[in-house]
Amino acid sequence: MIKKVLLFVFSFSIAFSFETKIFIGDTYIPENFYKYDKEFKAAAKKYNIPIVLLKAITLTENATFKHNIIGKNKNQTKDYGLMQINTIHLKRYNINEKDIIKPSVNIEIAARLLHEIIQKHGFSWNAIGRYHSANDKYKNIWLNKVTKHLITIVLKDSKELFMMEKFRLAKLTTLLINVDKKQYDYLVTWIR
Repeated sequence: MIKKVLLFVFSFSIAFSFETKIFIGDTYIPENFYKYDKEFKAAAKKYNIPIVLLKAITLTENATFKHNIIGKNKNQTKDYGLMQINTIHLKRYNINEKDIIKPSVNIEIAARLLHEIIQKHGFSWNAIGRYHSANDKYKNIWLNKVTKHLITIVLKDSKELFMMEKFRLAKLTTLLINVDKKQYDYLVTWIR
């Protein structure tokens, strides 16, 4: 069944790859989506993470794609920039609040953080979800949003996905095929 879902998504993406703006439910790709492509490509290459995944995480964390966003959390921490890097990581990566707002630094640190999580837990939805939270409830809610954004990006710009190196495309396909039952059911329901 997941293969049918993927086939549907990839087939549909070819038909709509030339649209300037695409909506799926309440999800859309903002006009400034490509503004930081250079930074995303550099980080994706350096840490061997599919660019489409980094961008899906960014859309989940920051739907406006604005680089100077600062989110305040209930636990008194803050989330900075495009990819909403939490305060707890600043000291660890020797970065200050001024620098973490810079798109190149923010994307680099986010990709590095995700890479370290994947190295520790393997390339899986569980590992990717840990970018947001180790708590299963919050992680799964967040992963459902990432899945929606991933599909939105594929529908918007299938060319970017198909031009990826074969290895990275295979890793992403494996990731989508290996989603757990709850995420699979959500994905199938959402696409219908």
